[in-house]
Amino acid sequence: RRPNTSCPHAPAVMGALLYQANEDVVNAFAYYNKGSETELAVLRVTMEGEVFVLCDENTVPGPQAFTPEDHLGSGTTACYLLVQQPSRTTWNFITYIPNECPTRDRVLFASGRESLKIELGRDLFCPKEV
Repeated sequence: RRPNTSCPHAPAVMGALLYQANEDVVNAFAYYNKGSETELAVLRVTMEGEVFVLCDENTVPGPQAFTPEDHLGSGTTACYLLVQQPSRTTWNFITYIPNECPTRDRVLFASGRESLKIELGRDLFCPKEV
């Protein structure tokens, strides 16, 4: 796990985005993106209103040890899983929206994923979404 330290806020591009990540999301992503851990990071992010919130952060020993089901929490709440790849500089972006999610949440998560990618650095994510 990463130490709890304060880091600068997200880039100024945030003001132009419809949704914004809170400081915990930005700090956790920046910490793991430095590649200082020996294991791969898995960050679970959800939305509260129009703010991306870090729900959980875990590590796995390698890609073969990652199964999405282990990181979805209750499995009844929509979330994004940001999964670090072995290169340590590339991430997979998984959107999980369960069938029982209210329509409003479905719309928020569908429209919010691009904002989160832009805020964290779109070029750091694999082009293919899951």
